[in-house]
Parts: sequence; C-alpha cells; structure tokens
Amino acid sequence: MPDPSVATTVIALADPITQLYKQSAGNRSGATFIDPRGLLPTYRAAKRALALPATPTLVANLVGAANKIVRVRRVMVSGAAATASQIIPVDLIKYSTAATGGTATTPAAVPDDSADGAAGAVLSVYTVLPTLGTAVGTVGVKPVSFGLITAAIIGDMAVWDFTVRGDEGIVLRGVAETLGIHLGGVALANATTLNCEWEWTEEASS
Repeated sequence: MPDPSVATTVIALADPITQLYKQSAGNRSGATFIDPRGLLPTYRAAKRALALPATPTLVANLVGAANKIVRVRRVMVSGAAATASQIIPVDLIKYSTAATGGTATTPAAVPDDSADGAAGAVLSVYTVLPTLGTAVGTVGVKPVSFGLITAAIIGDMAVWDFTVRGDEGIVLRGVAETLGIHLGGVALANATTLNCEWEWTEEASS
C-alpha cells in the first residue's frame, strides 16, 4: 500500500476533465500538492519607452475580450526621465466602461504557446490621452522613481503580481471592463518615458 505521507504526482493531460483541476494527492496532514503548470492560454504584451504627455493620466489600458474571461496575472511599470529624475504616482485602476478617444498604439499580444492562437484582450498605450471610462476602483498604488535615463541605474519598478497567494487575478469580463495604468495627472518636470509589461490568461465565458 502506498505511504499516504508521500505526495503522488498527477500528470495533466489534454482532456477537459483533467483540465478542471491541477491537484495531486495530499498527505495525511491534509496538505494539497498543486501542479504549478498553467493550463489556461497565457499572453504577454510590453511597451518600451512610451513618450508621456506633459500631465499624464491613463497611459496604458488592457481591454477585455468578448465572450472571454481575462485574468490579469501580472503588471510591471518603470520609467526614465531625460534631464532630472522624478517620483511619479502610479495607480492601477479597474474600469467598468472603456476609455474613448485619444491616440493609441497596440503592442502585440504574444502567446506563451503558439498553439493557443491569437489573444482576445488588447493592450492600448496612449500618446494622446483618452477620455476615461467609469472607474470601479484603484487596485494598486505605488510612487515610482523615474530615474535619469543616462544613469547606470534609472529608477525602480512597480510590480503587481496577482498570483503569489493563489489569487484569481484581476478579472475582466467582456470588452467594457479594462485595467489601466494611471499617473495621476502629475506635471512632468522634463521629457519622460514609460515601460510596462503585462501578463494575462484567457478562457471562454459561460
């Protein structure tokens, strides 16, 4: 008889039943062992050196997808200034309606696995600010030092990781819900650029 104190590994197969869970057997103390591999299609998008307007508000926005549940797993923000470093308030805000107007580009959403196909969610980064949608609330705040771009160390980074405690992530349902990087309308002291990285999963909505 197998020793119940020893974990047994379950290999995740590609059938729908297996994909409903990622657990292996527990031990006699009730601990559950989790297969760490992700089973949902996962996507990443990034923008380097986005030129910011003089008083930036919403500068990057991940827009959800029709008929999909988008779970934002991780967001990273950093930046650099041309002639003098500056501390800038960086807020991560969830919106229930999408932003309108402005001038935006859409960095490519890259699947972790090419077999997963194209992403439904779209990342927009703005050089001309949009009209904001309806805010649900702020889910993250951090003052970030945008360091001098010519320096060897150009400042710090804001990182929001919604997976470290098994959280479900920030969920976007449909195209109305978005998650945005907002810089509070602070007056920039000099030419400033922003870098951002995003990671999310997608699954069909019921």
